Amino acid sequence: MVNFHYDWEFKEDGITIEPISMGMVDDSGRSLYMIYRPAITAFKDRQYFNKLDQTDRWLRDNVFNHIDQESIDIFGFDTKTEMASAVYNFIVDGLSYGEQAALWGYFAAYDHVCLSQLFGRMIDLPAPMPMYTNELMTIRNRRSKPARPLELPEHHSLMDAKYQKLVYDAWSPDAPN
Repeated sequence: MVNFHYDWEFKEDGITIEPISMGMVDDSGRSLYMIYRPAITAFKDRQYFNKLDQTDRWLRDNVFNHIDQESIDIFGFDTKTEMASAVYNFIVDGLSYGEQAALWGYFAAYDHVCLSQLFGRMIDLPAPMPMYTNELMTIRNRRSKPARPLELPEHHSLMDAKYQKLVYDAWSPDAPN
């Protein structure tokens, strides 16, 4: 079993979950970071026309402040299909023949929806993509989270994924209580 820890930043309004960025880290420390350019463009348009809602303002102050133009140029994707291909290849490249992938997240219900929708419907997820994400809170066992290293800022999807791997390593069944 190979663990893939991931986190999405997204805009959601109770009806739609629109991806912004995703970070993923596997057991070996390989990482994937993706930014969805159409979400950035849509946000900038709403900002330009003074149409930011409450969620946009929160995203501006907590998420978009971690996404600069250089990151968009390097890690930006124009379509969800391109992003799906990158995620699929990242996971497949991290598996040896016969190994299974396990997805892990922290309060990850919406993260799994974002991931699934890259491929269409959840039932469209290709093998070896799991149809569910394991939740870190299910292995917490009354332990507190380890201190977050200063070099891993919150609400940056790749840094959140790296921190989630640290939490998993501290909370996994093999970790001392």
